[in-house]
Amino acid sequence: MHPSATNTILLITACVASLLQTNFAEDLRLPQGDAEAGLKAFVDLRCIHCHAVQGAAIDHLELGKRLDLKLAVPTPRFVKSYNGLITAITNPRHVVQEQYRQLLDPTQKAEAEPFMLDLTTTMTVRQLIDLLAFLDERYATNQTGYTPRH
Repeated sequence: MHPSATNTILLITACVASLLQTNFAEDLRLPQGDAEAGLKAFVDLRCIHCHAVQGAAIDHLELGKRLDLKLAVPTPRFVKSYNGLITAITNPRHVVQEQYRQLLDPTQKAEAEPFMLDLTTTMTVRQLIDLLAFLDERYATNQTGYTPRH
């Protein structure tokens, strides 16, 4: 094997080993968001078509919901921390299909796509940060055992 290839492999191996020992959740530091702007992002990104947020006054509910999945409820389902919230928004397919489908009534099961839309292609970083601020505030207020942003 060529010496530069060996060095590259050693470097990649060292990086992977280092990453495996890193707790990404503790290392992730996003800027503080604006919860009010996050509520606007929740509406603008059409999250309201499938989700309601406990304790949030959202005036646009007449738009016709596809589903009625409530977020920030007292009993946790999927999201139990700020870091889990980041994952749920940026990688929604992490939720097992059957867990999701158990929440739906028979009519919804027949009509609904199994997972949340991928917003990573349309959502701006500012919208993500503000959306996290809005939802983190609601989860911290409503959900027992939720671990908010530090």
